[in-house]
Amino acid sequence: MYAPCDTFGLIPEVIEAYFRNLDVLIHECGIHSQEVKTEVFFPDLIERLRFCKPRRTILTHIEEIEMKRW
Repeated sequence: MYAPCDTFGLIPEVIEAYFRNLDVLIHECGIHSQEVKTEVFFPDLIERLRFCKPRRTILTHIEEIEMKRW
C-alpha cells in the first residue's frame, strides 16, 4: 500500500479493509506536535501500525510544494 501523505482523515473502516496484513506499507511519517490538527500525530501512527501489522513499513513524506509548506 502506498499512502505517503494525507492519511489523517482515514476512517477505521478503510484502514480495516485496505491496510491490514500488508507485505509493505509506505506511509507518511506523522508529526510530533498535537497542535497541528491536519497531520497524523506520531503516537497515533504507531497505534495504526500495530493494528495494521504490515510485514515491512517505510515512513516518508511528500512535501506540499504547491502550498509552500516545508
